[in-house]
Amino acid sequence: MLRFLKKSKFDIHNATALLLSHINWRLQNDLANLSLDTLFPSSMIYYDQRFLSFLPNTLDVYGRPIAIMNLKDVWLGGNDESLRWFAILALEVGRRLIFQLNEKRKRENDIRRCGQCSIILDVEGVGMSHIVSIRKSQITLMNP
Repeated sequence: MLRFLKKSKFDIHNATALLLSHINWRLQNDLANLSLDTLFPSSMIYYDQRFLSFLPNTLDVYGRPIAIMNLKDVWLGGNDESLRWFAILALEVGRRLIFQLNEKRKRENDIRRCGQCSIILDVEGVGMSHIVSIRKSQITLMNP
């Protein structure tokens, strides 16, 4: 909710409208059932290249899940829509990890809750051609 409040400059009515729009978008795109099996076949290139992957059973110093985003091979195949849906799946995996982590902490009577994940950008081998591709791409991960 805080994300929608910030975006709407803490206007409750606008934040509520944004939240409802986001929920509607999630339902229309069936994000609850999103998995590698439901992605475009062309999205698998990003899985194979390990574009974004979460480190298993690893948390940062604040207790958040950690993911590594490899930017080197991102623009070398696939298309914008394939990358968009792979990125949505990767972020959905992060959301599910955070939910599971909070449920575990709740069962253990741990008062700490997590609402974020840490993403480490691996820029080894990234050159100017990647930056030009990124600027041209204009990929949107969420509905406006």
